[in-house]
Amino acid sequence: MENKFRLLLIILLVLGAGLWWTSRSGESAGPAAGPVPPVVTTTKLSPKRPAVAMAPDRKRESPPAPPPSEAAQEIERHKAIDREHLTKLRTGIFAYKAKYGRYPEYLTQLVPEFVTADTLISPRKKAGAQDFADMDHPDPGLETPSYGYEFSNLEFRDGRTFAEIKEVQRAEWGDAIPLLRCFAYGEVMNIAYGGDVYETALNWEWDAATMDLVDKYGWGPGLKSGEMVKVRVTGADGQPVANAQVWADGRNYSFDLPNRPFATDAEGYATIPVGADIDRTSLVLRAEAPGQSSATTRYPAGVLPEGQSMLLGATEPVGGVALDASGQPMANTRIYLKTGGAENTEAAAAVTSVRTDDNGHWQAAVHPQDLPGLSALIGIPGGMPVKYVPGQRLDSAAAKAGTAEVRLPAAPP
Repeated sequence: MENKFRLLLIILLVLGAGLWWTSRSGESAGPAAGPVPPVVTTTKLSPKRPAVAMAPDRKRESPPAPPPSEAAQEIERHKAIDREHLTKLRTGIFAYKAKYGRYPEYLTQLVPEFVTADTLISPRKKAGAQDFADMDHPDPGLETPSYGYEFSNLEFRDGRTFAEIKEVQRAEWGDAIPLLRCFAYGEVMNIAYGGDVYETALNWEWDAATMDLVDKYGWGPGLKSGEMVKVRVTGADGQPVANAQVWADGRNYSFDLPNRPFATDAEGYATIPVGADIDRTSLVLRAEAPGQSSATTRYPAGVLPEGQSMLLGATEPVGGVALDASGQPMANTRIYLKTGGAENTEAAAAVTSVRTDDNGHWQAAVHPQDLPGLSALIGIPGGMPVKYVPGQRLDSAAAKAGTAEVRLPAAPP
């Protein structure tokens, strides 16, 4: 029995040694030992960031936009040339003024000393209509002017020249005002006094694109001539408030002046240049300071509020979302708030303007007395002049909750 056990132990030892030798031989043989079966590994994917394997020729991309039509490409080529011409003409006008001490009466007076003759000619003429430049911006050196020159010494209105009126506008709107205009496209192409080329509707004064440039350049210093009105801003304690902003709309100087702010001094007084045409003036005033505002106050045509005191009170936060005609949020868009007019009338008074965020949401602060009649509209560069467009009446509860919707009207068929 003992001998059988020993024999079995020897057999097991021999078999174990054989297996050990075989494994050692496989390790030393390396790749030459024969093909190695493929190793399949499994990658565990995070449910938050699914990975999708795609063949190179099956990428999930949006279909490419159709190429612009020949007509659209031609318009863009023409616009590029017009932008170049407007920039050269602006440089020439300022060089002429620096040399002769005045603006030229006509653009042809810049040739050949400051620009070449071809700079005066646009590559495009608006089909089927007489250009505005042909009517109000004549030039004896050109049969049909291509560009409207805004600073000529020709009479424009009420015995005042273009240059006189434009200097008044520059004192108010600052360097955002147009120096030259091109009327050959759907929107008017302007070059600002400050040098930016931008597009607006015919009435640039109330266009959202102009307000964007005012944000960039700042308001002008304000008129230094004509009637002046002083109003005082006080807080709830009756004390004057320095550095408050008094927004003044309804002023006139042969044309409507902008709704813009004037700062109060250390005694709380703001001096507001009303303009020269008092009979055309219907003042609308509103004062504001951080976290405070006065109610919007209107005055009848020709009535100047001398000695008016404006009382600040806590503001009411309002807000909502701006949507396009299809219901999509409109990011980085200017929203204008008005108050006091019946819906679909032009009687509403301007309150303020704000911008939407990346998700189309907007927020503002208004005096509680302005809230019940509050309306809003979306300002689109090159669209209707917001001064004359009625706003969409806002539900007070929704505005206070920050959920008031302002929708862009559908384009006419």
